[in-house]
Amino acid sequence: MASYNILTPEYKIILLGEPGVGKTSFFFRVRDEVFLAESPTTVCTGVEHLEHRIVIDGQEVKTNVFDTAGGERFRTLTSNYFTNADAAILMYSIEDQYSFERIEDEIENALQFVDPEDFVWALIGNKADLHLEIEESSIKAKGKHLGTPLLYYTSAKSGANVKESLDAVVKYVHRKRAGTPRKYSGVDSDLLPIISTVSTPKMKSGCC
Repeated sequence: MASYNILTPEYKIILLGEPGVGKTSFFFRVRDEVFLAESPTTVCTGVEHLEHRIVIDGQEVKTNVFDTAGGERFRTLTSNYFTNADAAILMYSIEDQYSFERIEDEIENALQFVDPEDFVWALIGNKADLHLEIEESSIKAKGKHLGTPLLYYTSAKSGANVKESLDAVVKYVHRKRAGTPRKYSGVDSDLLPIISTVSTPKMKSGCC
């Protein structure tokens, strides 16, 4: 169970997804406001984390965001990665159907270590600067299956929606957790529904 400071609530968010979807680029865009293209030659195995602070409803909130830093390439994620996590950002690439389909495997693995009734899922389609290959109806259906309104398109390359989506996840977790039992199931109406787009990505034509 995550710990809570009366003055500064503290949460843990983890990044999950297939190699190459842009998790590390998303991470560095938040931390350093730079674009770092993921590559097997530049990203080593391990775990990176950053501290992200925002003010919610007049209160400062601290969040630790954890990235696998390439560890998922070798399926080395352990229970330590999930310990005390409040939420997971499930990331896929909007131009890679396979990465979207693999989200179920990420969830199945995570459920070995987290309480499904006491955990927040956020679904983020990264690389929104590219062509959309996944039907938006499928994305919404996946969000409904997960029981989360937190659905986003982001572009780690341009920075579009990166911090906005992370802040929304933190806000959702904080309002669900702070000052309430961990089993609280309330949802703030101003968070529903959200598919936030950079500019709506276009489906590739089946022609030529």
